[in-house]
Amino acid sequence: MTELAHFAYGRCAFAIASLLLGTWALAEEQSASSDADPQADEQQADDDALRVPVDVEARPIDPQPGRARYGEETIAAAATGEGHLADLLRLNPAVDFAREGELSANTAVLRPGEISFHGEPFYQNLFLIDGTDTVNDLNPGATTDIWRTPSLVQPHGGSSPQGYYVDVDLLDNVQVYDSNVPAEYGGFTGGVVASELKRYGGEDSFTLRYGLKRDEWESFHVDTDETGEPDIGGADYYSALYTPDYFKPTIGIAMQRGIGGVGVTLSASRRRSRFAQEYEKRYHFGRREVQRISYEDQIDNVLGRVADTWGANDVSLSVRFARRRHDGLTSTTYDGAFAKTHDGYGMTAEWARPLADGELELRIGFDRLGDSLDSDRNVFTFHESAEGSDLESQYEGAFGDSAQAQTRLSLNPIVAA
Repeated sequence: MTELAHFAYGRCAFAIASLLLGTWALAEEQSASSDADPQADEQQADDDALRVPVDVEARPIDPQPGRARYGEETIAAAATGEGHLADLLRLNPAVDFAREGELSANTAVLRPGEISFHGEPFYQNLFLIDGTDTVNDLNPGATTDIWRTPSLVQPHGGSSPQGYYVDVDLLDNVQVYDSNVPAEYGGFTGGVVASELKRYGGEDSFTLRYGLKRDEWESFHVDTDETGEPDIGGADYYSALYTPDYFKPTIGIAMQRGIGGVGVTLSASRRRSRFAQEYEKRYHFGRREVQRISYEDQIDNVLGRVADTWGANDVSLSVRFARRRHDGLTSTTYDGAFAKTHDGYGMTAEWARPLADGELELRIGFDRLGDSLDSDRNVFTFHESAEGSDLESQYEGAFGDSAQAQTRLSLNPIVAA
């Protein structure tokens, strides 16, 4: 064997011996480490484990104080009762509802519950649909309805400060401001309820909804008197602090459809309530007589939007219509019957164009709201000669017919960043 071969053999043997020695030393070090920390092997396994990234979707928390937003998913999942916008607002802890709305008699009435923000009057709120002011300014502070006597100067109270009885079926989102209200809103001291109708999103849909409420399906606690009978003597029958016999069906449709590149959304509904009510007519000498009356209350709603894109411009036209009609009695003494009607119809045209650093929007709105009273008689009479007697005819009549309306035009240009 040559010297070169001896040298190569020696280098190879030295390398093998070094590798074996290093492996033995590393094993001894790991063994010593394991003896010092029993969890070392488990920790090493965890460090070598395969890590797979996971994406988690969560709704971001709105950091703006005094503002709540209810999107399409929230609206669809919420228990909104008869589908009124006012029922959706029950989700907001900053909203207070009128106590009259909690009376058992009002379970038969279709009027939406009045709301208040932080104790402000219920008629000091701003209601918007697609950015257009839809507040009813026709005597909005009056609360007279079926159960109250209209006065000579306020016969139209009771149609609600909301110009429209909005269904939530076609709402894309609702923003509620109870404080820190943006400067773009004004003319009120309460809160803001801004509703936006859905836009066609490329998927056709059709929904049919039917609901029914009956007096047999609910109950209220009433205290009893000394004879064991329900004690309603402290509350006049006409004020009706008990549950009347009623039958209240609701039917509605909602659809979204694309027609030749134009997106159409439409919602229509009808709510009806037929119910019986009693009031106690009092006479002199302690005689009393219970009168029974049948009432009807009905609300019709139509909401719709047509939207299209012309080049870089987005254009849309939304329409709205609401009508409520209910009958009633002038009072427990004046015996004339009447029917009240509230009508609201309007539209909003919207044009939007993107800018280099934002978007330019222009909204033009039109609304006409009206209240009318149709009585079966146009005079009311008190027969002074019958005062102190036991005659029913000492009071009679009603307040006659009247009508009032308001028309609102609005122009709202907005530059959004």
